[in-house]
Amino acid sequence: AEVSESQELIELAANAGGLGLWSRDAQTGQLWLNDVMRSLFRFAAGPVEFTDVIARIHAEDRERIMADTDRAHHAGQAFEAEYRVVLPDGAERWHLAKGRAMHRAGSGTTRRLGVVLDITEPKPDEERLRESEENFRRLVESTSAVIWQADAQTWRFTYVGPQAVELLGYPLQRWYETDFWISHIHPEDRKNAIETCLALSREMQDFQFDYRMVKASGEVVWIHDIVNYQRANGGPAQLRGIMLDVTERKAAEQALRESEDRFRTVANAAPVIIWMADPDKTCTFCNRGWFDFT
Repeated sequence: AEVSESQELIELAANAGGLGLWSRDAQTGQLWLNDVMRSLFRFAAGPVEFTDVIARIHAEDRERIMADTDRAHHAGQAFEAEYRVVLPDGAERWHLAKGRAMHRAGSGTTRRLGVVLDITEPKPDEERLRESEENFRRLVESTSAVIWQADAQTWRFTYVGPQAVELLGYPLQRWYETDFWISHIHPEDRKNAIETCLALSREMQDFQFDYRMVKASGEVVWIHDIVNYQRANGGPAQLRGIMLDVTERKAAEQALRESEDRFRTVANAAPVIIWMADPDKTCTFCNRGWFDFT
């Protein structure tokens, strides 16, 4: 009863810790696996042969593992190794196995027994970073905005999203030329855009500003540039930003201003009092007739 209870406690501890337990008779080859061990190798209920276990070990690791276990057995030493298994669905997992041989005095029989633990680690940081950057790039390149990155000292682009081709009509490789950004700013906006970018980047501030650029066709396009300053961390400081084409918005704003100017001209010339107020009764406009009357 005590032996049975001890076995139950060992099995409970193994299940809780995710440990696969196994035992194999060296003479008969009879193999016993606990439930965790079956799960680690994806074995269904029913008899499992030692060859079934070996077949699940990755082909590149199989010969090494067989040689190491035989060497440890003949030397009467404990065995420890890491190896990969290939599961039925094609997934690969890393296992840590520890085992030893136990000789039963009097019976002359030998059993090999041991434990197996899944030590598969999460993907390395570098791989996760590459995946994250690739996902971000796909997201960026599916938008209409132009994502860019440039050296904070030279202002030379180090990355420009493919939407830049549609924005200005130049091949993407042209954007990586020295002074491309400066040389394609509208002449009337160039001085102010350069001074704004220079002053705020020196202060290591994030900023936004509007300016015009000239397309390859000679057309003028309004740009709203959102710029983020990335401080150096063992490397050169970077400017990162998003260029938005706001030409239509600027045209709408200009049309609205012109409409308001025409309204004011007509309203001021009218021989009547014209006024406007917000819902809270705040007066927002009074024509000249109002002031003449009051």
